[in-house]
Amino acid sequence: MKTFEIGYKMYYHETSEWGVELVNARTIQNALKTFLRKGSIKDKNLSQAPNWKWWEGDWYYAFRYSKEVKVVSCPHCSGTGVISVYEELSKV
Repeated sequence: MKTFEIGYKMYYHETSEWGVELVNARTIQNALKTFLRKGSIKDKNLSQAPNWKWWEGDWYYAFRYSKEVKVVSCPHCSGTGVISVYEELSKV
């Protein structure tokens, strides 16, 4: 199993904030399907992921990215928390 980070933007009236979900799955498509089920997001096509938008009460959400990450212990809190780390693959 791999770990994928699904990032989205949350809007509440004039304010906004970033949200992140870590999903364990074999492929990015499986991770996106899991994200849809966990968030009860209906009527979304996987091929249209960059354009996903949904509402929950007064909150408006917009999908931003998905990427494979490695989960490691947080160095700042002496390992009591975890952070996700990814490497940009550069073209050589």
